[in-house]
Amino acid sequence: MNKLIHPLRAIHLDFPHRATDPDVGRDFDPDAFAATFAEANVDSVTVFAKCHHGHLYYETARPERHPGMAKGMALLERQIEALHRRGIRAPIYVSVQCDEYAANTHPEWICSTPRAAT
Repeated sequence: MNKLIHPLRAIHLDFPHRATDPDVGRDFDPDAFAATFAEANVDSVTVFAKCHHGHLYYETARPERHPGMAKGMALLERQIEALHRRGIRAPIYVSVQCDEYAANTHPEWICSTPRAAT
């Protein structure tokens, strides 16, 4: 039987930011970030690639990249690398379907009137 030294602990890091939030990730310290989870015996931290606002948290030329992140700031990549150095899994969260960015960019996609039952 495979016995765990400590119970499996998984965290879903809820990390969405509105488009108006400035300096996203500016003070991010990868070592302190990963150390906090390691000290709490966390085995897995789900980190955001795309939040429900529709923003991307990695380095990309896509317009959905969070406008409050400095150019060259690869926040997602830095989170994953820091967690992996501590042996912590880092699955990514990707919000799918309509989101705030998509709704603002394509208002014709929004369903604002309920359909009658058929």
